[in-house]
Amino acid sequence: YLFDKFHKWNVAFAAYNTSEAQVLEWLNDTEYSKDGATLKKIPDKDTRQYLKKLNKAIDYYKKTYYRNGVSVK
Repeated sequence: YLFDKFHKWNVAFAAYNTSEAQVLEWLNDTEYSKDGATLKKIPDKDTRQYLKKLNKAIDYYKKTYYRNGVSVK
């Protein structure tokens, strides 16, 4: 649902963590989004930390389980 709405994984993850309404506010503020679709800056510390941790886990998963798009385990 959130990916279908925002079309970017990090934006969808941010909305999951904080709220859709908050992310929409950030996307409509040029301080946080240049194009209204991606976030260049996330003002909420908890959401920034959540995304950092989540992306680290995603990177680990990809490196551990996939090479060239193929499962290695």
